[in-house]
Amino acid sequence: MRGNKQMAKTEIKNQNSIDNIKPADKRKEYPDVRTGGLYLVVQPTGVKSWAVRYRHPLTRKPQKYTLGKYPFITLAEARALAKASLSDIEKGIDPNEKRKQARAEALDETMLLDYQITEFFKLYVDKKQRQKSAYETKRLFNSEVLPQWGNLRVDKITKRDFVQLLNKKSETAPYVANRMHSALSKFSNWLVEQDILKESFAAGTKKPAKETSRERVLKQHEMMAYWQAANEIGYAFGSIFKLLLLTGARRSEISDLIWSEVDLQGKRLVIDGSRMKGGEEHIIPLSSQAIDVFNEIPMFGKRKSSPVFTTNQVTPVSGFSKVKARMDNRISELLSDDELQPWRIHDVRRTVATGLADLQVHPHIIEKLIAHKTGSIKGVAAIYNRADYEEQKRTAVDTLGRFIQDLVSSDSNLGKVVSIRG
Repeated sequence: MRGNKQMAKTEIKNQNSIDNIKPADKRKEYPDVRTGGLYLVVQPTGVKSWAVRYRHPLTRKPQKYTLGKYPFITLAEARALAKASLSDIEKGIDPNEKRKQARAEALDETMLLDYQITEFFKLYVDKKQRQKSAYETKRLFNSEVLPQWGNLRVDKITKRDFVQLLNKKSETAPYVANRMHSALSKFSNWLVEQDILKESFAAGTKKPAKETSRERVLKQHEMMAYWQAANEIGYAFGSIFKLLLLTGARRSEISDLIWSEVDLQGKRLVIDGSRMKGGEEHIIPLSSQAIDVFNEIPMFGKRKSSPVFTTNQVTPVSGFSKVKARMDNRISELLSDDELQPWRIHDVRRTVATGLADLQVHPHIIEKLIAHKTGSIKGVAAIYNRADYEEQKRTAVDTLGRFIQDLVSSDSNLGKVVSIRG
Protein backbone atom coordinates (compact mmCIF):
# COMPACT_ATOMS: atom_id res chain seq x y z
CA MET A 1 0.00 0.00 0.00
CA ARG A 2 1.08 3.61 -0.59
CA GLY A 3 2.00 5.50 2.55
CA ASN A 4 3.79 2.55 4.11
CA LYS A 5 7.37 3.62 3.61
CA GLN A 6 8.70 0.51 5.33
CA MET A 7 7.25 -1.90 2.74
CA ALA A 8 10.10 -4.05 1.37
CA LYS A 9 10.53 -4.98 -2.28
CA THR A 10 11.33 -8.61 -1.48
CA GLU A 11 8.29 -10.90 -1.80
CA ILE A 12 7.39 -14.08 0.04
CA LYS A 13 7.29 -16.92 -2.47
CA ASN A 14 8.22 -19.98 -0.42
CA GLN A 15 10.01 -21.12 2.72
CA ASN A 16 13.41 -20.13 1.30
CA SER A 17 12.17 -16.56 0.92
CA ILE A 18 11.45 -16.39 4.64
CA ASP A 19 14.73 -18.04 5.61
CA ASN A 20 16.73 -15.57 3.50
CA ILE A 21 15.22 -12.46 5.10
CA LYS A 22 17.52 -10.77 7.59
CA PRO A 23 16.35 -8.12 10.09
CA ALA A 24 17.07 -4.52 9.13
CA ASP A 25 17.53 -1.44 11.30
CA LYS A 26 13.82 -0.64 10.82
CA ARG A 27 10.59 -2.63 10.85
CA LYS A 28 9.76 -4.03 7.38
CA GLU A 29 6.85 -5.86 5.76
CA TYR A 30 7.19 -8.42 2.95
CA PRO A 31 4.08 -9.25 0.82
CA ASP A 32 3.11 -12.79 -0.06
CA VAL A 33 2.92 -13.37 -3.80
CA ARG A 34 0.06 -15.87 -3.56
CA THR A 35 -2.30 -14.22 -1.06
CA GLY A 36 -3.10 -10.57 -1.57
CA GLY A 37 -3.06 -8.58 1.66
CA LEU A 38 -0.86 -11.06 3.55
CA TYR A 39 2.49 -9.76 4.82
CA LEU A 40 5.40 -11.06 6.84
CA VAL A 41 6.38 -8.37 9.37
CA VAL A 42 10.04 -8.42 10.45
CA GLN A 43 11.17 -6.38 13.45
CA PRO A 44 14.74 -5.05 13.92
CA THR A 45 15.04 -7.61 16.76
CA GLY A 46 14.48 -10.43 14.28
CA VAL A 47 10.96 -11.27 15.51
CA LYS A 48 8.71 -12.24 12.58
CA SER A 49 4.92 -12.22 12.47
CA TRP A 50 2.06 -12.41 9.98
CA ALA A 51 -0.47 -9.67 9.28
CA VAL A 52 -3.28 -8.94 6.84
CA ARG A 53 -3.80 -5.43 5.47
CA TYR A 54 -7.28 -4.55 4.25
CA ARG A 55 -9.91 -1.81 4.18
CA HIS A 56 -12.74 -1.82 6.70
CA PRO A 57 -15.83 -3.24 4.93
CA LEU A 58 -17.95 -0.23 5.98
CA THR A 59 -15.66 2.78 6.50
CA ARG A 60 -13.09 1.73 3.86
CA LYS A 61 -10.31 2.96 6.14
CA PRO A 62 -6.99 1.02 6.00
CA GLN A 63 -6.77 -1.68 8.70
CA LYS A 64 -4.25 -4.22 9.91
CA TYR A 65 -5.14 -7.66 11.31
CA THR A 66 -2.38 -9.58 13.11
CA LEU A 67 -2.45 -13.35 12.60
CA GLY A 68 0.40 -14.37 14.91
CA LYS A 69 4.12 -15.01 15.09
CA TYR A 70 6.29 -17.01 12.72
CA PRO A 71 7.34 -19.88 12.93
CA PHE A 72 4.46 -20.78 15.31
CA ILE A 73 2.22 -20.01 12.33
CA THR A 74 3.74 -21.49 9.19
CA LEU A 75 3.51 -20.00 5.70
CA ALA A 76 0.78 -22.47 4.70
CA GLU A 77 -1.20 -21.75 7.87
CA ALA A 78 -0.81 -17.97 7.41
CA ARG A 79 -2.15 -18.18 3.86
CA ALA A 80 -5.17 -20.21 5.01
CA LEU A 81 -5.92 -17.79 7.88
CA ALA A 82 -5.53 -14.80 5.59
CA LYS A 83 -7.96 -16.28 3.05
CA ALA A 84 -10.52 -16.90 5.82
CA SER A 85 -10.17 -13.31 7.04
CA LEU A 86 -10.45 -11.87 3.53
CA SER A 87 -13.56 -14.01 3.00
CA ASP A 88 -15.10 -12.46 6.14
CA ILE A 89 -14.28 -9.00 4.83
CA GLU A 90 -16.08 -9.77 1.56
CA LYS A 91 -19.11 -10.70 3.64
CA GLY A 92 -18.95 -7.39 5.51
CA ILE A 93 -17.35 -8.82 8.67
CA ASP A 94 -14.36 -7.00 10.11
CA PRO A 95 -11.86 -9.60 11.43
CA ASN A 96 -10.62 -7.32 14.21
CA GLU A 97 -14.16 -6.75 15.47
CA LYS A 98 -14.85 -10.49 15.17
CA ARG A 99 -11.80 -11.22 17.34
CA LYS A 100 -12.85 -8.65 19.96
CA GLN A 101 -16.30 -10.23 20.14
CA ALA A 102 -14.80 -13.72 20.53
CA ARG A 103 -12.56 -12.51 23.35
CA ALA A 104 -15.48 -10.79 25.08
CA GLU A 105 -17.52 -13.98 24.84
CA ALA A 106 -14.64 -16.00 26.30
CA LEU A 107 -14.52 -13.65 29.28
CA ASP A 108 -18.29 -13.79 29.81
CA GLU A 109 -18.61 -16.60 32.36
CA THR A 110 -22.38 -16.16 32.53
CA MET A 111 -22.68 -17.99 29.21
CA LEU A 112 -20.79 -21.05 30.40
CA LEU A 113 -22.81 -24.24 30.76
CA ASP A 114 -22.03 -24.88 34.42
CA TYR A 115 -22.98 -21.28 35.31
CA GLN A 116 -26.34 -21.50 33.55
CA ILE A 117 -27.07 -24.94 35.00
CA THR A 118 -26.49 -23.53 38.49
CA GLU A 119 -28.89 -20.67 37.70
CA PHE A 120 -31.41 -23.18 36.29
CA PHE A 121 -31.27 -25.18 39.53
CA LYS A 122 -31.73 -22.07 41.66
CA LEU A 123 -34.42 -20.27 39.66
CA TYR A 124 -36.40 -23.17 38.21
CA VAL A 125 -35.65 -26.62 39.61
CA ASP A 126 -35.63 -25.71 43.32
CA LYS A 127 -38.72 -23.50 43.00
CA LYS A 128 -40.96 -25.40 40.60
CA GLN A 129 -40.11 -29.09 40.96
CA ARG A 130 -40.90 -31.50 43.76
CA GLN A 131 -38.03 -32.51 45.99
CA LYS A 132 -37.60 -35.93 44.40
CA SER A 133 -37.92 -34.56 40.86
CA ALA A 134 -35.44 -31.80 41.68
CA TYR A 135 -33.02 -34.36 43.07
CA GLU A 136 -33.28 -36.51 39.93
CA THR A 137 -32.90 -33.49 37.62
CA LYS A 138 -29.73 -32.38 39.41
CA ARG A 139 -28.36 -35.92 39.41
CA LEU A 140 -28.86 -36.20 35.63
CA PHE A 141 -27.11 -32.91 34.92
CA ASN A 142 -24.22 -33.63 37.28
CA SER A 143 -23.65 -37.24 36.27
CA GLU A 144 -24.68 -37.35 32.61
CA VAL A 145 -24.54 -33.86 31.07
CA LEU A 146 -21.64 -31.93 32.58
CA PRO A 147 -19.10 -34.79 32.24
CA GLN A 148 -19.94 -35.03 28.51
CA TRP A 149 -20.34 -31.37 27.58
CA GLY A 150 -17.77 -30.00 30.01
CA ASN A 151 -17.63 -26.23 30.15
CA LEU A 152 -19.29 -25.42 26.81
CA ARG A 153 -20.99 -22.11 26.20
CA VAL A 154 -24.75 -22.56 26.09
CA ASP A 155 -25.04 -20.40 22.97
CA LYS A 156 -22.67 -22.78 21.18
CA ILE A 157 -24.67 -25.94 21.90
CA THR A 158 -26.36 -27.13 18.72
CA LYS A 159 -29.25 -29.49 18.07
CA ARG A 160 -26.66 -31.89 16.65
CA ASP A 161 -24.75 -31.81 19.96
CA PHE A 162 -28.00 -32.58 21.78
CA VAL A 163 -29.02 -35.47 19.52
CA GLN A 164 -25.54 -37.02 19.58
CA LEU A 165 -25.46 -36.89 23.41
CA LEU A 166 -28.82 -38.68 23.64
CA ASN A 167 -28.01 -41.24 20.94
CA LYS A 168 -24.79 -42.18 22.69
CA LYS A 169 -26.60 -42.66 26.02
CA SER A 170 -29.49 -44.57 24.47
CA GLU A 171 -27.08 -47.29 23.33
CA THR A 172 -26.47 -48.37 26.94
CA ALA A 173 -29.32 -46.79 28.93
CA PRO A 174 -32.32 -45.88 26.74
CA TYR A 175 -34.60 -44.91 29.60
CA VAL A 176 -31.94 -42.62 31.07
CA ALA A 177 -31.60 -41.04 27.62
CA ASN A 178 -35.33 -40.28 27.70
CA ARG A 179 -34.99 -38.65 31.12
CA MET A 180 -32.07 -36.61 29.79
CA HIS A 181 -34.22 -35.50 26.85
CA SER A 182 -36.91 -34.21 29.20
CA ALA A 183 -34.48 -32.46 31.56
CA LEU A 184 -32.42 -30.82 28.80
CA SER A 185 -35.55 -29.76 26.91
CA LYS A 186 -36.77 -27.93 30.02
CA PHE A 187 -33.33 -26.41 30.46
CA SER A 188 -33.08 -25.13 26.88
CA ASN A 189 -36.66 -23.79 26.96
CA TRP A 190 -35.81 -22.00 30.20
CA LEU A 191 -32.76 -20.45 28.49
CA VAL A 192 -35.08 -19.14 25.76
CA GLU A 193 -37.46 -17.69 28.38
CA GLN A 194 -34.51 -15.95 30.03
CA ASP A 195 -33.54 -14.46 26.63
CA ILE A 196 -30.20 -16.25 26.77
CA LEU A 197 -30.95 -18.35 23.69
CA LYS A 198 -33.01 -17.33 20.68
CA GLU A 199 -34.10 -20.90 20.00
CA SER A 200 -34.11 -24.12 22.02
CA PHE A 201 -31.47 -26.64 20.93
CA ALA A 202 -34.04 -29.36 21.72
CA ALA A 203 -36.75 -27.95 19.45
CA GLY A 204 -38.23 -30.51 17.08
CA THR A 205 -36.52 -33.51 18.72
CA LYS A 206 -38.11 -36.66 20.15
CA LYS A 207 -37.18 -38.99 22.97
CA PRO A 208 -34.64 -41.50 21.63
CA ALA A 209 -36.19 -44.65 23.13
CA LYS A 210 -39.65 -46.16 23.04
CA GLU A 211 -40.82 -46.97 26.55
CA THR A 212 -42.99 -49.99 27.21
CA SER A 213 -44.38 -51.51 30.37
CA ARG A 214 -41.86 -53.87 31.93
CA GLU A 215 -42.71 -57.29 33.35
CA ARG A 216 -39.21 -58.77 33.62
CA VAL A 217 -38.61 -60.70 36.87
CA LEU A 218 -35.35 -62.50 37.62
CA LYS A 219 -35.72 -66.25 37.97
CA GLN A 220 -34.23 -68.11 40.89
CA HIS A 221 -31.18 -69.37 39.01
CA GLU A 222 -30.62 -65.83 37.68
CA MET A 223 -30.85 -64.44 41.21
CA MET A 224 -28.19 -66.88 42.34
CA ALA A 225 -25.86 -65.91 39.51
CA TYR A 226 -26.65 -62.23 40.13
CA TRP A 227 -25.66 -62.59 43.80
CA GLN A 228 -22.44 -64.41 42.99
CA ALA A 229 -21.46 -61.83 40.36
CA ALA A 230 -22.15 -59.03 42.86
CA ASN A 231 -20.02 -60.85 45.44
CA GLU A 232 -17.12 -61.03 43.00
CA ILE A 233 -17.38 -57.34 42.11
CA GLY A 234 -17.34 -56.39 45.79
CA TYR A 235 -17.44 -52.85 47.15
CA ALA A 236 -18.88 -50.53 46.05
CA PHE A 237 -21.08 -51.63 43.14
CA GLY A 238 -21.34 -55.25 44.25
CA SER A 239 -22.56 -54.12 47.67
CA ILE A 240 -25.17 -51.90 46.03
CA PHE A 241 -26.45 -54.73 43.82
CA LYS A 242 -26.83 -57.03 46.82
CA LEU A 243 -28.70 -54.41 48.85
CA LEU A 244 -31.08 -53.78 45.96
CA LEU A 245 -32.08 -57.45 46.07
CA LEU A 246 -32.39 -57.43 49.86
CA THR A 247 -34.48 -54.24 50.12
CA GLY A 248 -36.35 -53.65 46.85
CA ALA A 249 -35.24 -50.02 47.00
CA ARG A 250 -34.66 -47.85 43.96
CA ARG A 251 -31.09 -47.72 42.71
CA SER A 252 -30.53 -44.08 43.69
CA GLU A 253 -31.98 -44.68 47.16
CA ILE A 254 -29.12 -47.13 47.82
CA SER A 255 -26.29 -45.77 45.66
CA ASP A 256 -26.66 -42.21 47.02
CA LEU A 257 -26.89 -43.19 50.68
CA ILE A 258 -25.01 -41.06 53.19
CA TRP A 259 -24.04 -42.38 56.61
CA SER A 260 -26.62 -40.24 58.44
CA GLU A 261 -29.31 -42.31 56.67
CA VAL A 262 -27.85 -45.61 57.90
CA ASP A 263 -28.94 -46.73 61.37
CA LEU A 264 -27.15 -50.04 61.92
CA GLN A 265 -28.04 -50.13 65.62
CA GLY A 266 -31.72 -49.75 64.78
CA LYS A 267 -31.28 -52.08 61.78
CA ARG A 268 -32.85 -49.70 59.29
CA LEU A 269 -32.28 -47.07 56.61
CA VAL A 270 -33.94 -43.68 57.01
CA ILE A 271 -34.00 -42.12 53.54
CA ASP A 272 -34.29 -38.34 53.59
CA GLY A 273 -37.53 -37.02 52.09
CA SER A 274 -35.63 -34.88 49.57
CA ARG A 275 -34.53 -38.10 47.85
CA MET A 276 -37.98 -39.71 47.70
CA LYS A 277 -40.61 -39.35 44.99
CA GLY A 278 -43.29 -38.35 47.46
CA GLY A 279 -40.99 -35.99 49.33
CA GLU A 280 -41.52 -37.92 52.57
CA GLU A 281 -38.95 -39.70 54.74
CA HIS A 282 -38.85 -43.42 54.03
CA ILE A 283 -37.83 -46.15 56.48
CA ILE A 284 -36.45 -49.44 55.16
CA PRO A 285 -35.82 -52.12 57.81
CA LEU A 286 -32.64 -54.14 57.32
CA SER A 287 -32.45 -57.93 57.55
CA SER A 288 -29.41 -59.59 59.11
CA GLN A 289 -28.22 -60.36 55.58
CA ALA A 290 -28.35 -56.64 54.70
CA ILE A 291 -26.53 -55.76 57.93
CA ASP A 292 -23.79 -58.21 56.88
CA VAL A 293 -23.38 -56.26 53.63
CA PHE A 294 -22.97 -52.98 55.51
CA ASN A 295 -20.46 -54.57 57.87
CA GLU A 296 -18.27 -55.37 54.84
CA ILE A 297 -18.15 -51.74 53.72
CA PRO A 298 -14.80 -49.95 54.26
CA MET A 299 -14.69 -47.62 57.24
CA PHE A 300 -13.10 -44.60 55.52
CA GLY A 301 -15.08 -41.39 55.38
CA LYS A 302 -17.66 -42.61 57.85
CA ARG A 303 -18.95 -39.13 58.73
CA LYS A 304 -22.66 -38.39 58.76
CA SER A 305 -22.48 -36.41 55.54
CA SER A 306 -20.13 -38.84 53.76
CA PRO A 307 -21.47 -41.07 50.96
CA VAL A 308 -21.61 -44.75 51.85
CA PHE A 309 -20.65 -45.90 48.37
CA THR A 310 -17.80 -43.81 47.01
CA THR A 311 -14.46 -44.10 45.29
CA ASN A 312 -13.20 -40.63 46.18
CA GLN A 313 -14.74 -40.19 49.67
CA VAL A 314 -16.56 -37.09 48.38
CA THR A 315 -19.25 -38.09 45.87
CA PRO A 316 -21.39 -41.22 45.37
CA VAL A 317 -20.26 -43.74 42.76
CA SER A 318 -21.30 -43.38 39.11
CA GLY A 319 -20.81 -45.41 35.95
CA PHE A 320 -23.44 -48.11 36.47
CA SER A 321 -23.68 -48.93 32.76
CA LYS A 322 -20.12 -50.31 32.68
CA VAL A 323 -20.61 -52.33 35.87
CA LYS A 324 -23.95 -53.61 34.60
CA ALA A 325 -22.13 -54.91 31.51
CA ARG A 326 -19.66 -56.72 33.77
CA MET A 327 -22.56 -58.21 35.72
CA ASP A 328 -24.17 -59.42 32.49
CA ASN A 329 -20.98 -61.08 31.31
CA ARG A 330 -20.38 -62.85 34.60
CA ILE A 331 -24.02 -63.95 35.01
CA SER A 332 -23.96 -65.37 31.49
CA GLU A 333 -20.83 -67.37 32.34
CA LEU A 334 -22.41 -68.73 35.52
CA LEU A 335 -25.60 -69.73 33.70
CA SER A 336 -23.52 -71.71 31.18
CA ASP A 337 -26.05 -73.25 28.80
CA ASP A 338 -28.95 -70.99 29.81
CA GLU A 339 -29.07 -67.76 27.82
CA LEU A 340 -29.46 -64.63 29.98
CA GLN A 341 -32.51 -62.66 28.89
CA PRO A 342 -32.11 -58.84 28.82
CA TRP A 343 -32.72 -57.20 32.20
CA ARG A 344 -32.40 -53.77 33.77
CA ILE A 345 -31.38 -52.76 37.25
CA HIS A 346 -34.94 -51.60 37.96
CA ASP A 347 -36.13 -55.17 37.27
CA VAL A 348 -34.54 -56.19 40.59
CA ARG A 349 -37.11 -54.01 42.36
CA ARG A 350 -39.93 -55.78 40.52
CA THR A 351 -38.33 -59.13 41.35
CA VAL A 352 -38.39 -58.25 45.06
CA ALA A 353 -42.03 -57.15 44.95
CA THR A 354 -43.03 -60.33 43.10
CA GLY A 355 -40.97 -62.51 45.44
CA LEU A 356 -42.51 -60.96 48.55
CA ALA A 357 -45.97 -61.62 47.16
CA ASP A 358 -44.97 -65.25 46.58
CA LEU A 359 -43.78 -65.36 50.19
CA GLN A 360 -47.30 -64.40 51.29
CA VAL A 361 -46.54 -60.78 52.23
CA HIS A 362 -49.65 -58.59 51.97
CA PRO A 363 -49.71 -56.15 49.01
CA HIS A 364 -50.07 -53.02 51.17
CA ILE A 365 -46.98 -54.03 53.17
CA ILE A 366 -44.99 -54.54 49.95
CA GLU A 367 -46.07 -51.11 48.75
CA LYS A 368 -45.02 -49.50 52.02
CA LEU A 369 -41.67 -51.27 51.92
CA ILE A 370 -40.79 -50.19 48.38
CA ALA A 371 -42.46 -46.74 48.73
CA HIS A 372 -44.92 -47.37 45.93
CA LYS A 373 -48.10 -45.32 46.39
CA THR A 374 -50.24 -46.23 43.41
CA GLY A 375 -51.35 -49.69 44.47
CA SER A 376 -53.77 -51.21 46.92
CA ILE A 377 -54.11 -48.21 49.27
CA LYS A 378 -55.99 -45.58 47.26
CA GLY A 379 -58.39 -42.68 47.59
CA VAL A 380 -59.61 -41.76 51.07
CA ALA A 381 -57.76 -44.72 52.59
CA ALA A 382 -54.49 -43.37 51.27
CA ILE A 383 -55.18 -39.99 52.87
CA TYR A 384 -56.12 -41.26 56.34
CA ASN A 385 -53.92 -44.34 56.58
CA ARG A 386 -50.58 -42.86 57.68
CA ALA A 387 -49.28 -46.02 59.37
CA ASP A 388 -45.77 -46.92 58.30
CA TYR A 389 -46.09 -50.62 59.22
CA GLU A 390 -42.45 -50.74 60.25
CA GLU A 391 -42.78 -54.02 62.14
CA GLN A 392 -44.60 -55.67 59.27
CA LYS A 393 -41.99 -54.36 56.83
CA ARG A 394 -39.26 -55.75 59.09
CA THR A 395 -40.90 -59.17 59.03
CA ALA A 396 -41.06 -58.94 55.23
CA VAL A 397 -37.36 -58.10 54.75
CA ASP A 398 -36.35 -60.79 57.25
CA THR A 399 -38.38 -63.34 55.28
CA LEU A 400 -36.84 -62.11 52.04
CA GLY A 401 -33.33 -62.19 53.50
CA ARG A 402 -33.69 -65.80 54.66
CA PHE A 403 -35.11 -66.79 51.27
CA ILE A 404 -32.14 -65.25 49.42
CA GLN A 405 -29.66 -66.76 51.87
CA ASP A 406 -31.16 -70.23 51.41
CA LEU A 407 -31.25 -69.75 47.65
CA VAL A 408 -27.65 -68.62 47.14
CA SER A 409 -26.26 -71.19 49.57
CA SER A 410 -27.71 -74.03 47.50
CA ASP A 411 -25.29 -74.77 44.66
CA SER A 412 -27.63 -77.41 43.31
CA ASN A 413 -30.14 -74.78 42.21
CA LEU A 414 -27.80 -73.02 39.80
CA GLY A 415 -28.83 -73.75 36.25
CA LYS A 416 -32.46 -74.60 36.95
CA VAL A 417 -34.88 -72.56 34.90
CA VAL A 418 -37.63 -71.82 37.41
CA SER A 419 -39.52 -68.64 38.27
CA ILE A 420 -39.35 -67.08 41.67
CA ARG A 421 -42.74 -68.61 42.29
CA GLY A 422 -41.16 -72.06 41.82
